[in-house]
Amino acid sequence: MISEQAKARANAYKNQWNIEWRKKHPKEYAEYNRIYTREYRRKLRKEIVAHYGGKCIRCGFDDIRALQIDHTDGGGAKHRKEVVTAYLLLGWIKRNNFPKGFQILCANCNWIKRFENNENNNSKLGRVRSKTKI
Repeated sequence: MISEQAKARANAYKNQWNIEWRKKHPKEYAEYNRIYTREYRRKLRKEIVAHYGGKCIRCGFDDIRALQIDHTDGGGAKHRKEVVTAYLLLGWIKRNNFPKGFQILCANCNWIKRFENNENNNSKLGRVRSKTKI
């Protein structure tokens, strides 16, 4: 059986080796990190979409390429600013045990919802809508 002290020494050596390898091989590390990050994000997004139903709640569309994670009560832009980016939002959702207040919408239904609820006041579409009566 390996002692905790021995594990700590082994981890310290491994971490130091990793740091040195990354410094000596920046291009290889960048490529590895790019691939790893892309796969991690893809799996995380797939897990979150599946947790919230796996399909658009309005029309039933289920192709993950066009599904979006939506804040049910709006306020997504404000929340993303607090969390920093949409990518970090995925991690935030998982770390917070998939909280309520999110839903899955396809891209079309999400834009329709934004338009109907006037959730895009800062965009060109919001400015046009506020000037014209539809």
